Amino acid sequence: MIENEAFIEVTIKTLKRLEWGEKIIASSFKKDRHIMVTKKEEGYDIVQDGFEKRSYENVDEQNLINLLRVLQRKEFPRSFKLWFSVEKKKHEQLSLIDYY
Repeated sequence: MIENEAFIEVTIKTLKRLEWGEKIIASSFKKDRHIMVTKKEEGYDIVQDGFEKRSYENVDEQNLINLLRVLQRKEFPRSFKLWFSVEKKKHEQLSLIDYY
């Protein structure tokens, strides 16, 4: 769990360390609302699932910070703590059968 006040800072630092295709998920304490940010090769995809259900595609880093501020106010207005998780992509294992 993280503090709501540190949401944007923690999200940006975590996204910089992730590989493309991996994502972070921030949820309210009751886990009924969440914001999911997926790192892409160029930019980020954001899914808002709470009071409103929207998705934003190919958001650059500067717009990401501004958008996260807006979404934080909408989705977590009275939250003090947020659930924060990172989903790493699962690496596919290739077998010799795939080559023949």
